[in-house]
Amino acid sequence: MTKTSHITKLSELDTTELTFSDLNKMSSGAQFGNIQKNGRMCLLQLPKITGFGADKYEDKEKGDVKFTMSVQFTKEDIDTNESVKQAFEKLQELRTRVKTNAKENSQEYFKKKKASDDYVDASFSDFLKESKDKNTEEPDGRYYTLKIKLKPSKKEEGKFDFGAFDSNKQKMDLTVDNITEKIRKWSKV
Repeated sequence: MTKTSHITKLSELDTTELTFSDLNKMSSGAQFGNIQKNGRMCLLQLPKITGFGADKYEDKEKGDVKFTMSVQFTKEDIDTNESVKQAFEKLQELRTRVKTNAKENSQEYFKKKKASDDYVDASFSDFLKESKDKNTEEPDGRYYTLKIKLKPSKKEEGKFDFGAFDSNKQKMDLTVDNITEKIRKWSKV
């Protein structure tokens, strides 16, 4: 069986099919694992939602360059667009599945025999950030932001491991030099 990846529409994701790789340790001491579907890398397709452009971060000391993009699920889109609503619900399911896995593997993840729900919640870096009221700093549910890492290709220098298309369905030639100009703020992605 081949280990190639397949893209799954987020709304069609069955979170019970997901598995988690062993943890890898970074030089900083942080740990990370990968989410897999049927033994393959889990690639998810989002519905068309508002994006906030591609961002480039350079760490001059380390010589690292990282690229990200944030997308937003607004309350209005969740309430009026069925595909956005389904994708948002699947992201919430995914969050629950990740936390459950962390709790079930608390010895490996936290060096604790049993981690409480509160401990897992406090240790969890949520990938779906809820908007907050400016006055109270309390979550207000107006929108949720998802930050996505844009991974440069290991095979083709200066390119990316993903494809993108413009509004005319023409393939965009994205490079590390032009991505911040081609994926603009407030675009639908």
